[in-house]
Amino acid sequence: AKHLQLKVCPQEGLEIVIPYRFGFYNVENLLATHRSWIEKKLKTYHTKVQLSEGIPKQIRLLMSDENWRVELVPAMGRTKIIPRPDCTIILMGNIENTLECQTFLKKWLRKKAQTLLIPMLENVAQEIGLSFQKISIREQKTRWGSCDSNGNISLNAKLIFLPSPLVRY
Repeated sequence: AKHLQLKVCPQEGLEIVIPYRFGFYNVENLLATHRSWIEKKLKTYHTKVQLSEGIPKQIRLLMSDENWRVELVPAMGRTKIIPRPDCTIILMGNIENTLECQTFLKKWLRKKAQTLLIPMLENVAQEIGLSFQKISIREQKTRWGSCDSNGNISLNAKLIFLPSPLVRY
């Protein structure tokens, strides 16, 4: 590293990046100087993490104008998701394990994104006369979509939370 950096991340907490020639004895002074900023950031992330914890009772997919209700059913055995035709998701299993339930919901959302985004992209490509090699649905943090020089298209799964005209754009 060329420059000293302080980073506060939700999962990792405080991260200090120190240049090679920076004296370790200066770290304590650095922390004392930026203490209020660090505490403020940690408090903000702690609040965000608490708000994002838990399992949603409803999932609204604006792209397809679907409103899915999430029902939790405690059961022995492996956790599983059962989507029903009436836009109800049955999340069955160890519902006390919030992290596992969230993981299953994210997997379901990613599959749902594939079923919605891939046909839409194929239609748009056909309409405008462009071709592509491969489509991948990912969960990028900073991009809605991209296309590399080989014609491989990557779309963000979170697009399904946007209205259809925005997704098409």
